[in-house]
Amino acid sequence: MRSLERHGDRRGYSLRVTVATSISAVLAFVGCSPSSYEYYNPLDPQEDALVDDVVARAAFDPSVEGELLSEWSGSKKSEVEFLNVFNTPVTSVEGLEYFPALTYLELNAVQLRGVDLTTILRLSNLDSLIL
Repeated sequence: MRSLERHGDRRGYSLRVTVATSISAVLAFVGCSPSSYEYYNPLDPQEDALVDDVVARAAFDPSVEGELLSEWSGSKKSEVEFLNVFNTPVTSVEGLEYFPALTYLELNAVQLRGVDLTTILRLSNLDSLIL
């Protein structure tokens, strides 16, 4: 019985080594090592991601998305201090909470009937809101 336990231990060890080797081979093939992986989530409040990445991952109203990309494409989300949306209907302001530096928001002459504006309450730096 004792020899079977030892043999079983070796097979378990061999299986663990084979799995670890296989994972390392896959990671090397795709160009990363286990220690080189970095967590990146543009929606994470701690991550200062590009506006383009945030827009790609979050659900934005098309009018808000268009203004963000036309004004802030290539910028970091911490740099977005103002947003102006003019003369276009807005169905949602969801996603604006990902821009903590937003101090000025203007939704001028847009239709806001039925839009939940509670997301705006999460913007702690917002000084000016024009509806």
